[in-house]
Amino acid sequence: METGEWKLRQERINLLSFLNRIARIYQEDASVLKREFNSRIKIPPDIKIEADSNLLNRALENLFNNALRFTRESDSIYLTAHLKNGEVLISIEDTGPGLTEAEIKLIFEPFYRGTSSRREQGFGLGLSIVKSIINAHGWEIKADSRPGDGTRFTPALISSAT
Repeated sequence: METGEWKLRQERINLLSFLNRIARIYQEDASVLKREFNSRIKIPPDIKIEADSNLLNRALENLFNNALRFTRESDSIYLTAHLKNGEVLISIEDTGPGLTEAEIKLIFEPFYRGTSSRREQGFGLGLSIVKSIINAHGWEIKADSRPGDGTRFTPALISSAT
């Protein structure tokens, strides 16, 4: 993705429908793993974005799957979305162990694996791919976390009402 040799397949997506669909899937996945899942999607039904729906789905799914991996039974995962100053702020947040400030600075770097992820399978590419997808659309993503307080990832998507 970093080389620019791939092309976005952008289309106009009704964001409310898109987010409601993935929230239903995440609810089922969280239930199987005994996690509490809540969604609060508070955006108008006419919000549309220009996006590659497959890549956006992949980015959000990666964030959600990380929340599943780094939480325990009865922990909570939240999917929220709201409109603020022409941007849709989507958050995937969990009540897992959280990350240190030093880890937050590195988590989007390719091959970086945080302290708690070293016992897990993987190459440390997931969050760098998420960031590449979000940036390729012209959007931004940030992460907030504190040890013991969980983690929140917030992609900010540019929207247009129809």
